[in-house]
Amino acid sequence: MTGPSALGARGRDYLTRVRDLRYNGLAAAVAVGLPVVLLAARSAGHAMLAVPVGAIAGLLLSPLLSLTHLRALRISIQGPTRTRAGEAIRHTLVVANPRSTPSATFEVTAVSDGLSPQTVVVPSIEPRSVARVPLHRTALRRGRYLRSTLYFAAHDPLGLAAQRAVWSGEHEVIVHPRPARPAVLRPAGPVPAEDADVAGIHRGTQFAGVRGWRTGDCPRHVHWKASARHGELIVAERTHPRGQGLTLVVAGQPCEESQEHLLAQLSAAAEVHLRAREPVMLVAQQTGDPGPMVVRPQSVTQSRDWFAGLAHVLVPDPDRVRAVLPTPAPTAVVAAFAEIDPQWLSTVRGTGTHRGTVDLIVLDRS
Repeated sequence: MTGPSALGARGRDYLTRVRDLRYNGLAAAVAVGLPVVLLAARSAGHAMLAVPVGAIAGLLLSPLLSLTHLRALRISIQGPTRTRAGEAIRHTLVVANPRSTPSATFEVTAVSDGLSPQTVVVPSIEPRSVARVPLHRTALRRGRYLRSTLYFAAHDPLGLAAQRAVWSGEHEVIVHPRPARPAVLRPAGPVPAEDADVAGIHRGTQFAGVRGWRTGDCPRHVHWKASARHGELIVAERTHPRGQGLTLVVAGQPCEESQEHLLAQLSAAAEVHLRAREPVMLVAQQTGDPGPMVVRPQSVTQSRDWFAGLAHVLVPDPDRVRAVLPTPAPTAVVAAFAEIDPQWLSTVRGTGTHRGTVDLIVLDRS
């Protein structure tokens, strides 16, 4: 025997189960209306309930049934392509409703690699109208990102029904290295007593380097311990030659935060040379490249784009590096983000009559 209390308990249990499911509007209408019809057919005593319950269900669900499905909306993201790590960037989410019915009020969660996620609410869009919603996000890390993903969710007022959709499309965002002081390529104080080796010294924002002996070098600049270790005269580089431009070789992939900071300082150093109208040559080999690839940026933006795109950087073959460097060459800076041995450096530096035409300042990874 079915009494009012039992019917109420069953109704609450049924509504709870329906709320926990994510039906679209049509499924929710069937789930609510079908039990009402079956109940009315089973018990004539409750036949009168079919009218008010059906009316209420229709009143609540008919607006949802008439709404444009989220998958019918046309989506695009507009705004700047470039920003710097740690800075805010503003895009505009453009949603067009091409249908003859209005859309529901829905939430959109924007997710992009390298950018912080954000959730915004888009009000109901009238038929054949367009909504523009701002997206304010923060660039989290350096990189070049080609796609964005948007997660849509719309609910009816009682939570009985929901629409969900996912949009993924091309949306390029280039995140440049963080602003930093330019790397100063000179020793930070006197040369240490310990063997500096060919890995150089890194102190704060300044760098020291060593190179082979050149005619005219001051004997006081010879690093005798390094010279004895490598079997040739090694000179501690005290100043970076001015006016010659910059040749930078990146060996290995920056992974740690300190290495990203070092890369940002090198990017800033390249900008200094470009603004002084000095030539800049950038060299790196990434996964899939046939060998070291050379880029000669003509603007600060091109240089920043190159640094932003460094991903999966390899330690290139030293002979191929040597082949792409200009001869005679200005001082070449090798940013070593992976273990490299002295033989690699010796090969890049050159042998025989070509020895000394390329000076190497190898930045410490610590």
